[in-house]
Amino acid sequence: QDDLCSCNEAGVRAAIAAGGGPYTFDCGGPQTIKTAAEIVISDDVILDGGGDLVLDGDFDHRVFTVDATANAQLLGIDVIQGNDMTNRAGAILNNGTLLLRDSVLSTNIGGGLRNFGAATIDNCMISDNQGGGLRNEFSAAMTLTDSTVSGNVSDSFGLGGGIWSDGALLSIGNTISGNVAGAHGGGIYNSGSLTLINSTVSGNAVTSAVGG
Repeated sequence: QDDLCSCNEAGVRAAIAAGGGPYTFDCGGPQTIKTAAEIVISDDVILDGGGDLVLDGDFDHRVFTVDATANAQLLGIDVIQGNDMTNRAGAILNNGTLLLRDSVLSTNIGGGLRNFGAATIDNCMISDNQGGGLRNEFSAAMTLTDSTVSGNVSDSFGLGGGIWSDGALLSIGNTISGNVAGAHGGGIYNSGSLTLINSTVSGNAVTSAVGG
């Protein structure tokens, strides 16, 4: 427990092991931490990086997994340079309940966030991910509010440069722009339930078919 809330990987892992929270990481300014391995959240926890904590997968591994039994809140924590092409979830794989707020998911390989559970993404930037920005699976639910999804490129399936959703997706007050897919849905590829409210979908493209 000596590492609890230290502004490093050990501090993050200690907070997750303790559970509950909120745990605030006082980094004294922006700090980028290269993670040695994937961080698994298996219990309920609230982690608050205050907008200063950046976790960097160094293009070596996925950064976060949220287990099916967990209710996790990641606040003001940026996740960059994760890598998981196999499971198409470079930054975060969510199997449980996740709130991601005031955060950035950027430059991940395999996609930004893949959701099999219930995910709420609020006031976030999802940008420049290879493998798509957000993926919402069948029977999953995603609520996206006041966020920007831009500059993402789809995976080899060529669907959904910005967002690929087979489940229930609610978009309120978002901008989805400048994303590219290989085949369909440069901005959004939807085969589930989609509701767009006060959202802008513009400037997206596909490279080999229609439906930018």
